Amino acid sequence: MNPYKKFFLFCSGADMELISEHAADQNKYASIGATVFLTGILAFITSSYALWTVFDAGWLAMLFGLFWGVVIFNLDRYIVMSMNAQGSKTRQALIAIPRLILASFIAIVISNPLELKIFDKEIENQLVILEETKRSEQMETITAPYALKIEKVDSVINIKNAELDGLKAEADRLNLLALAEADGTGGSGKNPILDQSIRLRKRKRIRPN
Repeated sequence: MNPYKKFFLFCSGADMELISEHAADQNKYASIGATVFLTGILAFITSSYALWTVFDAGWLAMLFGLFWGVVIFNLDRYIVMSMNAQGSKTRQALIAIPRLILASFIAIVISNPLELKIFDKEIENQLVILEETKRSEQMETITAPYALKIEKVDSVINIKNAELDGLKAEADRLNLLALAEADGTGGSGKNPILDQSIRLRKRKRIRPN
């Protein structure tokens, strides 16, 4: 019998002397022992991850994970070993109840950290949504007493902005008129610069020698 099979048989809680005489049952109990061992490994991994997530301490997470993996391993091994108990069906059912409770507890301990890791992004997104919703509710609560005043101020601001836009439009119109008057294309139709140039030329012509 190879050492791996012996180890898994030990994990299953089988009587080593008795099982050595029944080779046909060795693979069955070795499979059970491998399941018990893997349950302890999963408990070690998930508990270490859960503790590392909370405290961000690697050595503490590994130490507690090892302890928790051994506890779960022994509990699971005890459950498998106690399945060989003899008695009536009623007694077997009563014995099975605490086993089912322990099995459910083990399943929760193993699955919850893995579930948190698998759905980590979805959980973070949901937390962001909840935080934004809560912030919006708080802002509404804070601004509710001042809503009427804010509305009045916004109304005044809108009116003043409209007046400012009108004044800007009027200023632009007057600037265009001034430019047209300056270059003679509008207004009086006279070009002051051109008129002055003409007057200077006339003065030069009539200036006596």
